[in-house]
Amino acid sequence: MFTSIFITAVIVSAFFDQQQRRHKTELQIEYEKLGKKIPAEPSKLPMLESIANVVVGLILLEIGGLTLWEMLSTIGILGGDVTSKTAPLQTDFSAALLAGGITLIILGTKGVLANLRFRRASAHAS
Repeated sequence: MFTSIFITAVIVSAFFDQQQRRHKTELQIEYEKLGKKIPAEPSKLPMLESIANVVVGLILLEIGGLTLWEMLSTIGILGGDVTSKTAPLQTDFSAALLAGGITLIILGTKGVLANLRFRRASAHAS
């Protein structure tokens, strides 16, 4: 279940990223027609929040990896009898933690890069 939700979220995110790129391209064409330079776009997240997203994402990724590792170790020690009752729930939990961690790392990294780009553009404009 969690895997299908994550896959759907990735597809929707890719669609919105494509829409955003299309919008920026159209905006760039309009600015070129007017003969003006495109102003620097401010970041949607503050720098501290972006860094916090990366840190929390790393923590979730580590917890999810440890949970998955623990489940696989338990299956290896106790054999295949345990998998029918505990593995589906632990697998879903691990998948949710791993997916959430990866998502937060990606969003945080995009936020940090956007903040750095905006700061550089603001420094050059001054």
